[in-house]
Amino acid sequence: CWLLAAASAGVFHQTRTGEGQLLESNLLHLGMWVGQTLTTFFAVDPKGLDIVQQPREDLWCSHFVPTFNCFKTKDGIWVQLLGLEVKRHLGNTLAALGKRAEFYSKLPWVILTEVVPSQASSKILKALPMFQFMNKVISEGIAELTWAE
Repeated sequence: CWLLAAASAGVFHQTRTGEGQLLESNLLHLGMWVGQTLTTFFAVDPKGLDIVQQPREDLWCSHFVPTFNCFKTKDGIWVQLLGLEVKRHLGNTLAALGKRAEFYSKLPWVILTEVVPSQASSKILKALPMFQFMNKVISEGIAELTWAE
């Protein structure tokens, strides 16, 4: 997370000023941070490993932290959201995209029709339709904007 944030800030600075930045990082610490996130998650629900076995092209829309995912703008530029705490960042993200009302009016329907009746083997797979819906709404909102907007 911190490495990505630092790299993003460096690229943003270079875009604005034309001046590059030096980025130093300890890859061991980065690897440990990335590994601990998934290890902790799967320690709670080992059956959730099934989500990793999805086709690569479908994996982005199944991301269980939609406010910490990559999305493509109308002009083809990819944007990385860094809101790791969904509860804290989801409402503001949806409001900024003008998708808050649409999201909160449709989410209960997704939960009632797809999540609750699901017979999936793990909690993460059972909630998969909800994650897909969340990512789809954010993706559609960002796809309506250009990088400059």
